[in-house]
Amino acid sequence: MKSLIRRFLPPLALLGVLALLVYQPGAPVHLRNWGFHFLTYFPLPVSLLFWLSAALLTLWSPAGRLFGRGIEAWGHLLADGGASAFRKRIADTGIPVLLVGLFWILRSRYAFLGDNWLRYDQALRGIHLPYEWGTMVLFHQALKWIPAVLKIEPRVVLSILNTLAGLPYLAASVLLARVLGKSAYQRGFIQLGLLAIGALQFYCGYVEAYSWALAFIALSLAAVFRAFEGKSRLLPFIFFAIAVLLHAIAALFALPLLLLLVHFFSEPFSDFLERPRSGPVRLTALMILLGALASPLLMPELFHQYTSPRPGDLTLLQPALWWERLNGLILAAPLGALIGLPLLLRFLVKGDYQNRERLILAAAAFPPVVVLVLMKMVLGSADWDIIAFTGLPLILFASVWIRDRKYKETGQPLITLLLFLSLCNTWSFITINHGNASIQRIKDIIADDPAPYYQNHPPPMHAAFLFYSNNLQEQRREVLQQGVLEYPDDPRMVYNLAVACYESGELDKARYWTLEALARNSGYLPPVYLLYLIAGQRGDDHEKRLAGETILRAHDEDPAMTSRYIQPDQLEEVRNTVERLRSRGRTDEERNSQDHVED
Repeated sequence: MKSLIRRFLPPLALLGVLALLVYQPGAPVHLRNWGFHFLTYFPLPVSLLFWLSAALLTLWSPAGRLFGRGIEAWGHLLADGGASAFRKRIADTGIPVLLVGLFWILRSRYAFLGDNWLRYDQALRGIHLPYEWGTMVLFHQALKWIPAVLKIEPRVVLSILNTLAGLPYLAASVLLARVLGKSAYQRGFIQLGLLAIGALQFYCGYVEAYSWALAFIALSLAAVFRAFEGKSRLLPFIFFAIAVLLHAIAALFALPLLLLLVHFFSEPFSDFLERPRSGPVRLTALMILLGALASPLLMPELFHQYTSPRPGDLTLLQPALWWERLNGLILAAPLGALIGLPLLLRFLVKGDYQNRERLILAAAAFPPVVVLVLMKMVLGSADWDIIAFTGLPLILFASVWIRDRKYKETGQPLITLLLFLSLCNTWSFITINHGNASIQRIKDIIADDPAPYYQNHPPPMHAAFLFYSNNLQEQRREVLQQGVLEYPDDPRMVYNLAVACYESGELDKARYWTLEALARNSGYLPPVYLLYLIAGQRGDDHEKRLAGETILRAHDEDPAMTSRYIQPDQLEEVRNTVERLRSRGRTDEERNSQDHVED
């Protein structure tokens, strides 16, 4: 009886908690579940299939064994260290090429996540931010030459580039599975784990600055383990240097390279790596932790603060922030967050050091985890991709621990279930972003985002910008109409609705909402300029002249404020038009006066 409880209770409890958090029966608990809520966007048959599969894996041993055989079969495809060079070459190239093709088929339909449009604009203009210098140089040069030569739309070029970054990442995943897995099952488990991290979305047409950096981080880790086996000593450092040049976030993964470097030049330290001692490991972990905890005080512009005088700010002492972080870690890798993270803490606290591989992976996982969870992020829709970097080392650490422990039958259902959940979570994330369900999802996760960003940028306005950028005009108007009701005191909401109507050619509606925006805040200049444009389209010279005169008066009173909303060339056009309309008005008055005298 006890063995049955130990076997079935943990996975059943996990499924129960997951169901409660995803569906939230009863009174709302106001918990954002953007890291694992994907089932709610699928049709009912898909949801039922998921729960049935999870239940079978948990409760029916043949289903678990069948899943295990599938993992083992996948591991055989990867080829072990003793396989022929031809078989290895097939695994190293064939699997990555096939999977990258799948990534492209399932590429994101819309650019909703991250700073897609910002990166696109920066790449077009050649803006090279220092912390992502290499990636932006690559993007800019690609946009400079490829669209002109191959006649491909610039944004599609960036989608292709990021998808192609999947080739080195997948090649690294094969190498990592081969060097860390001692059997076909272990190789399959490790590589499938690396196909179950949220960062896989980087390689599905996602326009951001992270895909190539993550790929070279993975290559660097694989090269580190191969260097310990007598392979090239230089490649790990070359791959790592490229990763840092591509994005500075890769610097958080420097510790395994430091261990390798000292191993090369210090024979006593080489013995330490084989039989790690708790004292130095704990001291290093403590120093990293203290450095991370001090970062909010030393670099307040990058990290959340412990307290804030501004109401509504998320701070490090608020549960809401840590629930956001948990969502981010789960999206990064459910197996890594729920198993790898607790095991990593146990490894550092209890000193359960059995081999060199665990120490290297702990060195790869701990710095990015403790630093990234403290950084300022607008999670959910925007900066989920930063914390996603934790998924790679956490999934590797969890996989190696599971490999070493050789869990008995009582623990296997939980491990199998977690890998299944990880695969389902990541590929559901990719599938939803590939389809129209992503429209409703982005509205949901923006609407309840607790980030301070949305205090000054109401969610409907931000969603409207995303819909406009993706040419979803109907959704843009709908969300703005809802925003007008939710934020009646914000003139920007009414103004943006007026702009949406104007751009769709609905001039009467545009004029109505523009006048409504002015009625709510007569000092807000953008609606005045919009009224000027609408009057020109409608041929109403009188209203156009009045709007233009209002703009010119505002410029005379406060030039700095006017320049925030109206460009110099636009202002000059308004000035010339007003002068022309005034002259025409004077001519008409003189003509009318002359006609009156003649009569």
